[in-house]
Amino acid sequence: SFGNAYKIMPNEHYKQVIVEAAETLSQRYNPVVGSIRSWDFNKETWEFPVIIDNMMNLELLFEASKLSGDTSFAHIAYTHAKTTLKNHIREDFSSYHVVDYDTLTGEVNENYTHQGFSRESSWARGQAWNLYGFAMTYRETQDEAFLQQAKRIAAFIFDHPNLPKHGIPFWDFNAPKIPNEPLDASAAAVIAC
Repeated sequence: SFGNAYKIMPNEHYKQVIVEAAETLSQRYNPVVGSIRSWDFNKETWEFPVIIDNMMNLELLFEASKLSGDTSFAHIAYTHAKTTLKNHIREDFSSYHVVDYDTLTGEVNENYTHQGFSRESSWARGQAWNLYGFAMTYRETQDEAFLQQAKRIAAFIFDHPNLPKHGIPFWDFNAPKIPNEPLDASAAAVIAC
């Protein structure tokens, strides 16, 4: 909201809020892992959980670098996106919801789909963040790997046999009672964006 306000009516307060938010988010970055930590709960299960949702946060970091001249924000965003591309993305280009990392080695402990139907299912909102995040990261970096992932997850979504003709996905592409499953309009909005 502050970013949009700044575009419409630039003022120093809006700019400072954006930069301060980026500074706060950056404190959750672990350079060994190469990602921004998502959650602090469920510590008995996860050491350093990173969710696909974090791809949506990277735009803030890129913008803060432009506004402040501090390239560390953009570096964190770029590194996080590269790590996500390496570890969240499945062979079919869909993504896991959660990847848990070992903070000493940066290696993956385990992959999960916490809010989807099952570990290997494709939770619709997560796939939407996958698409938006990689398309936006390509816009900011011009790194072709991000563009390729955006194209591949777009094809996964739009060619999926369980996507209804109206384009609003079920809450999970693999939900067991399709077509008698709830639709996810928020996922559709992010995909459209």
